[in-house]
Amino acid sequence: MGSAWTEKEIVHLLGRAAFSASDADIEASLSLGKEATVLRLVNGLPLQAPSQTMASIEHAQLDGQLFGRRHASGRTGILAVPDDT
Repeated sequence: MGSAWTEKEIVHLLGRAAFSASDADIEASLSLGKEATVLRLVNGLPLQAPSQTMASIEHAQLDGQLFGRRHASGRTGILAVPDDT
């Protein structure tokens, strides 16, 4: 329990729990430590911080139609597309 967290242990754990070990995941696991890495894996959280931020749903558009806001039809949500009728 008191031993150092090694790259070999990380590769083994990620190979079993996440099916693979990328270089970025290994580096993140070394930084996080053993306990935090296991907690993130068990809780389905990413090991590394996201590299990109996603636009908010209020900015998402498809064919010029905004999604996530109330439409003239009164419907809301990502699947709320105004009817052509």
